[in-house]
Formats: sequence, structure tokens, C-alpha cells
Amino acid sequence: MKRKIIAALIATLAITQAGIGFTGNMGKVHAMNPNQYTDVVSTNVNYSYIEKMVDEGIMDAETENEFGAEKAMTRQGLLTALYRMEKNPLVLDGENTFADVDYKADNELGRALKWAENSNLFAGLNEGFFTENKFEADKSLSKQEVVQIVYNYASKKGIVDTNMSNITLNTEVKDADTVAQWAKSSMKWALVNQFVDVDKEQKINPEKEITKEETAKILAMYLDMEERIENERNLLATTPQNTPVSNTENNSTTNDNTTQGSGQTGTETPEIPLTPIEPSTPVEPENPSIPLIPLEPSTPVEKPSIPLIPLEPSIPVEPENPDKPHEHHWVDNIVKIEHPEEGHYEKVLVKDAWDEVIQHEEEGHWEKVLVQDAWDEEVPIYELQWRDICNDCGADITGNTLQHGKDHALNDGTTGGYTTKQVEVQVGTETVHHEAVYEDKWIVDKEAWTETIHHEAVYEDKWIVDKEAWTEEVVQGQICPDCGATREESEDPEQPHEHHWIDNIVKIEHPEEGHYEKVLIQDAWDEEVPIYEEQIRHICNNCNKDITGNENDHMFEHLANGELAGWHEDVRNVQVGTDIIHHEAVYENKWIVDKEAWTEEVVQGQICPDCGATRK
Repeated sequence: MKRKIIAALIATLAITQAGIGFTGNMGKVHAMNPNQYTDVVSTNVNYSYIEKMVDEGIMDAETENEFGAEKAMTRQGLLTALYRMEKNPLVLDGENTFADVDYKADNELGRALKWAENSNLFAGLNEGFFTENKFEADKSLSKQEVVQIVYNYASKKGIVDTNMSNITLNTEVKDADTVAQWAKSSMKWALVNQFVDVDKEQKINPEKEITKEETAKILAMYLDMEERIENERNLLATTPQNTPVSNTENNSTTNDNTTQGSGQTGTETPEIPLTPIEPSTPVEPENPSIPLIPLEPSTPVEKPSIPLIPLEPSIPVEPENPDKPHEHHWVDNIVKIEHPEEGHYEKVLVKDAWDEVIQHEEEGHWEKVLVQDAWDEEVPIYELQWRDICNDCGADITGNTLQHGKDHALNDGTTGGYTTKQVEVQVGTETVHHEAVYEDKWIVDKEAWTETIHHEAVYEDKWIVDKEAWTEEVVQGQICPDCGATREESEDPEQPHEHHWIDNIVKIEHPEEGHYEKVLIQDAWDEEVPIYEEQIRHICNNCNKDITGNENDHMFEHLANGELAGWHEDVRNVQVGTDIIHHEAVYENKWIVDKEAWTEEVVQGQICPDCGATRK
């Protein structure tokens, strides 16, 4: 049946590649030269993965000289990369799901999105992955989001092992419990196949923003694994059903049919046995001196015409004569009891209580402050005039030259001569008005201050293993390997009797089934905290009221009532504003019962109530 399914898959792939599934080239294909990009050198451990993505046109570089290895991987980048890996398949017109995406025919993102939705690549992601009907193409992805989408792509291709649920996260991964519930299976798959690195602190950082370099490694390693598995499938499909495959020709698989290094299920065990069957009766040798014990051949014998391994009957064969007693050959009946893991949930401290110190800057405003009042300035007005200037004393003697000369002659014996020249003479004044001068001055409304906000300790529920799961082998009476009858050890082994068979009804206790969910305890809320400062206030001596700014009116009220009036100054805390403190929503892990514990009654063969013997 599996061969038919594989053959059908191969045929489907062939049709897709030959027909409508392939519509164009895969992106900007070019060969990557060593040290072409300044941020990716050939000595980089992930160089080969980035080279594969660039050379096959799956991922684009940011610029001609920069790949953008440390830049965040975006939603658009991942979806277009997977779309190119699929050879740009043709998509049918449908609903345009996202309002922020241009779904034009020549738009690669639009085609990739329709293909991704049709392929169910967004299955299992957190419910809040898409908000308000928007794709948000440039939004970065976390590591577990990329792993989940690639995991969905691998599932679509039939590459994911169906037994992944049996694999547990490596206990050495210290932050394994931080992996989201919806991403646990995909992250197991990624770890088994070494798509995801474990850092020096033994952490995988599932919620951390993933880079283009890390994404290139995941996609490149996946393509290598897909090619290897497809080759194994093609080999199996081309192998004749009746031809045994030797162990030397199947070195890629281990004895348990698991492909080495990939974590995936390998090729099926051929229907014809690969090891020879020992004959039930030794062959008589030609030479009697040779031991009669047949030797197992070192190499497989030629394939027999029919399988030599007898098939177990699906229904126990009843003895020819069930009423005929026979002698039982009793051996210990060893039963394996699988005990599940035992443990309990404990509140575990995730983060200690802490005080957050916030330094608030000084608060204030700018005001216009008067520096100088307006003023009027008397400014003299001058003009050039010809004036008579005394040669002896330099005085202006215009209109008085004769008398001034006589005065010099009489007083000091000088000649009293003069010179006529042009000089500036004030002929009047002008009043100039100057406006008042202001400057901007910083007025402090509130001094800088320090606020301390106390945060309570953060706890989460953690599963504590008290006892690991274990297998117990218990001897439950004895069993006859010839007929399958059982008995208690205390019975007489020599005394046969006739059994009276009735249905053996066994009760199986099924434990409660469920899961843990984050449950909202309290919505996020804003708390208004009053802000106080010390101020000098005027307090009434009679009624102790704060009457600052209303002293006189308040005093007159007391006097009108025939009471004494007076007030004093006091330093008091006065509310000057409010501060808004935002509190995040509070969640806790709550056990959700998917199925109540129940008891199942199952008929397991038959039992003889007289002796306790059982049979199938």
C-alpha cells in the first residue's frame, strides 16, 4: 500500500513539473563569488548555505555588496523564498485575504500568499499572528514562527516523520520550556535535523527575532534533506517487489529503518525477508563425521520462491477438540506494566520582585520676561555750516569776531585772529522711541524628581518530575505456551480439569486528558497616582481650612458669625498633578480538561472462573 502511495506522489510531482505547476524562473539567479558580500565571508560557518540560497535564486541580497546576514527575516522574504523553492507554481484567482497586499497578476508576493494559503502553510501558528486582516509583509519573524512554517511546507511535501510525537526536546536545551505549545512538534523536528543551533548557554531562543543567515541555513539544510529522501523513495519505487535488497546496497539506513542524520523514516522493510530462515529440520550431511548442527550462512541465501517467515494468525487457533484435556506445561507468565511519569506542578520563580527607578526630568515652560522698559531717546540733529573759529582759543566766534579779537588783545596780548571753516553744528533734537525689551526665560513648574515603582515577583507553573516513567516486569501466575491457558501458582500443576469459559472483562482506567493554557486573570489597566509637593499654605486658626488666596473673605465670614478670625502659615503636601502607571495584563497557566477520566470495560479473551485460567 505504501509503495502505491509513494508511486502516486512521484507521478503527481512529475505532472506538476511537466504541466501547469511551473510558470517561470526562480528569482534573480546568479553565481555568488567568494567575498562578494561584505557581511558574508567564505570563512563563515554558514557561507555554503547562503551561497546555495543566492545561487539558486531563492533568497535576494539587500544590495549588490551586502547580503544582509544579520538583518531580520521578514514575512515577505520567507514566503517568496518558499514560493521559489516550489518553482513558482501557478495559482488560481481567489479571495484577496489581506487588505495591505497588492494582488496584481505580476506581483510575486500576491501569488506567493495565495499559494501559501492554499497549501495551509500558516497552520498551527499563534492566533495573533495576523491582526486586523493585514499581512504586514515587512514584519520580522521569530525563530519558532519560521520553523513552524517550514515544518508545514515539509508536511505538505510528505517529508515530515509521522512519529515526531514520540521524540522529546533535548533535556540539555535549557529554554525548551519557552517554546510555544503550538510550535513544540515543529521545533522537535528542527532540532532532530539540526536546522536550529544551540548557543553556548545551551539555549535555542525560540521567541528571538530570526536573521536572514539563520533562515538561509534552515532552508538549505531542508532542501538537502528533501533531495536525499526523494532519492531514497525513487530507489524504492524502482526496486522490484520480489527482489530482496541486500544490506550492502542500503547503507543509508540503520537497522531500525531510520535515515541517519535526518531524523526521518527511511525505506520500508522489503516484504521478502533479508535474512535466511533456519530450517526446522537439519539437513543430513554427506559425511556423518561432520557435526549435524547446521551453520547459519554468512551471506543471505538466494531468495526462496515463497516467504519463509510464517504469518501469525490474527485470531488464535482453537484446539481441534476443546473438551479434551491435555497436560499443561507451565512457565512463569511475565507481564510488562508501563508506569507513566509521576510528578506535580509547582510555582517557580521566574523573576524576583524588583523596584523600577524612573528619573523624571524637570518640568516647566518658557515665559517672556521684561528686561528694560520702553524709553524715549533725545538724539541731536547736526548740519555743516561755515563758522568763524578763533585761532587762539578755538572758540566759535561767528558774529562776534571783532569783539573776541579785542578781548584777546586786551587780556593776553594775542592778535585774536580767526579762521572760517565748515563744522557740524547742532541745529535741533529728534525724539527716538524705543520699545520695551523682553527675553525668553525658563520657568520651573516642577523640580526634577525620582519615582520608584515596585513590581511583584513573577511566577509560572512548572512540571516537576518526581519519578521517571518506567517499565515493571511482574510475574502474574503461570501460562501454558501450548494452549495459552493461565493459572495461579498455587494450583495443582498435575490435576487437569475441564474449563468453563466465560468472557474475561477487564477494566481499563483512563486518566484525565487535557492541556495547559494561558488564561487572563486581569486586564491591563492604567492607575492614576497623585503627585504631591510641599507648599506654604494659609490655614484658618478656627476651622483649619486651607484658605490660601481667600484669606479676607474667609475672615469676614467668621467675624459675621461672631467668631474670632485669624490664620497662620503651614507647610502641607498639595496635589499638583497625577501620574499614570500602566500595568500589563496578568495571565496564569490553567489546566483545561479535554476529556474526563473514564473507565473502559474490554473483553480480553476468556477466563475459567474455577481455576482462573485464561485464553484468547
